[in-house]
Amino acid sequence: MVQLVALSLFIGLAVGHFGLKAVTVDGTTQVILFRQNNPKAPALKAPVRAGGTVRFNWTEIIKMHFGPTIAYLGELPTPSTKPTDVNFFKIYEKGYDAQKGKWANEIASDNSDSYTVQIPSDIKSGTYVLRTEIIALHGNANPISSSFLAGPQFYTYCFNVDVVNGGTVEPKGVKIPGAYTKEALRTPIYLPGEHDSAAIVAQGNELNSKYIVPGPLLYSGKYDAPTGSPPLAKETGAYPAELQAKYEAMAKKLAVPTQDLVKYVNTQVWQNGKMNDAGSSGFVAVVSKVVGERNKIINTTEFQELKAAIEKNRT
Repeated sequence: MVQLVALSLFIGLAVGHFGLKAVTVDGTTQVILFRQNNPKAPALKAPVRAGGTVRFNWTEIIKMHFGPTIAYLGELPTPSTKPTDVNFFKIYEKGYDAQKGKWANEIASDNSDSYTVQIPSDIKSGTYVLRTEIIALHGNANPISSSFLAGPQFYTYCFNVDVVNGGTVEPKGVKIPGAYTKEALRTPIYLPGEHDSAAIVAQGNELNSKYIVPGPLLYSGKYDAPTGSPPLAKETGAYPAELQAKYEAMAKKLAVPTQDLVKYVNTQVWQNGKMNDAGSSGFVAVVSKVVGERNKIINTTEFQELKAAIEKNRT
């Protein structure tokens, strides 16, 4: 199995609660990703057949971060095209599943913190930006909506794919930012509380079932099975081997305190499908501890030297 590693400033790992750890493209290629703060076009591309699948594998997802999972494609005409000039069309979305009584992030969590999307089979071959995101909406629920955590949180990643064996269709798209309205992102949702009555729970579930995933409609073209053999990646590393090894080791070190926070939320703040009052009261203290631990890592000479080496390698 070939591995591609996307360029990034891994200082981005010091923020947020969870993120992508690997992407399986067309069943044979894994793309390891870390948060990208710098919106430059990535140096690597993952080949995928039109009609092939892409599986997004996340670190442990916070269950109470209710919200949709979404994926877009957008043709990249030239390597110098700015991400804000790409026209994205939506190829995947999941919101609230009324039959299961679960949000898309919960379903992904149950599926080993992953979900799979299919590349349309009728789009023309070429280089595309593949964008995926989880939008956490817990900040739209009472009482969180009146606190400093109010509003949606975006967990977004983009990388390049080379679509092969494609068709002739060139789907129209939308610019991002610009695809979402403030009203859509601020849609109120229900987050079960420890002492909610059965009537409140029923009303809340009805509210969630009316949720509409933001953005344009799904691309309605063909999603047939791919043809030909899965392509092999020709580009297999972002950095020289020694630098790459140091980079991945540091990324894992930075991820430890973040995952400690996620485990606390999933076991103490969120229990039996409801907000736990006792766990919630200790959340701020845990966040402060986690931030302190990550800042210690970021302020080390090892981290700063590695960051400088990566920046030098990118220029």
